[in-house]
Amino acid sequence: ARSEIKALSDFIKASRNRYQSAILKEFLATIIKGKHICESGSVLVDRPLRGKLELFNDNNFLIAEGFLPGGEPWSKEFDYFDGIAGKAYRTRELQLVNDAQNDPEFSERGGDVPIAHMVCAPIGFGESTSPFGVASFHNANVDRRFSDDDVTLVKAYTETLGMMLEISELNLESERSKRVFIVHGRDRESFL
Repeated sequence: ARSEIKALSDFIKASRNRYQSAILKEFLATIIKGKHICESGSVLVDRPLRGKLELFNDNNFLIAEGFLPGGEPWSKEFDYFDGIAGKAYRTRELQLVNDAQNDPEFSERGGDVPIAHMVCAPIGFGESTSPFGVASFHNANVDRRFSDDDVTLVKAYTETLGMMLEISELNLESERSKRVFIVHGRDRESFL
């Protein structure tokens, strides 16, 4: 459990004062690529104007960083009613599926990562009624089922991800407010 707690601490430290895309990359690098509780995983981001969950793959970094092998037809988006991730998004509840291949909600597409077991967790974001997206944790090894302890860690990791994304948004709003003061020729001290 120490390595999992250290990974969470490292993620928090590396995410401070970063943009949301950098936070998502750090989450994937620290939590997923570190293989603390799963063999692979991804983050799907809500795109409400299109009504889809989109695979977060900023500048194709998933392939460049070795998260996914190149040359495969990876699924880049999912409908809200598509698969386990869609169910986690719709219900706003963590979905644990050990033996995914036999679950009627599981959607398999050509080229996708082989998945035996998975956990999909909605990423909460402030007061919003809709999740920011879904964090998906996968194991291809049929002998590596997700335990209750794994699920507890997934919840902690995902809640922390949501909190760091929210802090990033608040920092961005604060920066915008400071720029308004500068445009109007005022500084912070003039209001104190």
